[in-house]
Amino acid sequence: MKSNVRKSCNSPVEEIWRQVDGTQGRYEISSFGRFRFIGRLITYKNGRERYYPPHIVKTRPDKNGYPLVSIRDNGKLKCFKIHRLVASTFIPNPSNKREVNHINGIKSDNRVENLEWVTSSENKLHAIACKLSDPIKNLKIYRGAEHYNAKTLVAYKDGVEIKRYTPINLSLADGIRLQPLYKQMKANRPYKGLMYKVI
Repeated sequence: MKSNVRKSCNSPVEEIWRQVDGTQGRYEISSFGRFRFIGRLITYKNGRERYYPPHIVKTRPDKNGYPLVSIRDNGKLKCFKIHRLVASTFIPNPSNKREVNHINGIKSDNRVENLEWVTSSENKLHAIACKLSDPIKNLKIYRGAEHYNAKTLVAYKDGVEIKRYTPINLSLADGIRLQPLYKQMKANRPYKGLMYKVI
C-alpha cells in the first residue's frame, strides 16, 4: 500500500495519505480522515481525452451521523464510512475486533488518534459513558418508562439471588446484552443459565 506525507498548515502533526483498497488506486484516505481522488486521464472510445484533477471528496452523514463517501467505480456505486476506512488503513487490529470507536465521542472527528478498534460491548459502554446512548430508553419492550435505569436488575439461579446491577446498564460490563435479555425475561425464560428480574 503506497503512502505519502504532508504537514498541515494548522497542525504540527503530519497528514499521511494511503491508497484505499478496492478503488484501483484512484482514491486515498488520510490520517486526518480526509478522502481524495488522485486524478485520472480518461480516453473515450472516440479518442477524446479528458483529465479529471485531484480533489477532496465531500462526505455526507449516514442515518446514524457517521460521515461517509459515495463513489462510482466502473459504473458501480461504492460507499465507505470514513471512520472505518481510517481504522482499517492505519490502526492494527490484532484481536480482530469488529467495531470502531470515536474516543472523544464526536462522530465527525475521524483523525487516526481519535479512533480505536473495540468489541461491541466496549463500544456500548463507551457510548453510555459519553452519554451518547441510553440502552434502557431505546429498548422497544420498555419504551416510555421514565427513569428506568434507576431500577435494579437481579440475577437468580435456582431461586437464589446471585447478583444485582444498579443502574441496570452496569450489567454490560459482564457481557450481558440487554435486548436479548429482555426478550428472554418477557418470555419468562433463562438468559445464559440465569433468571432475571427488574425491581
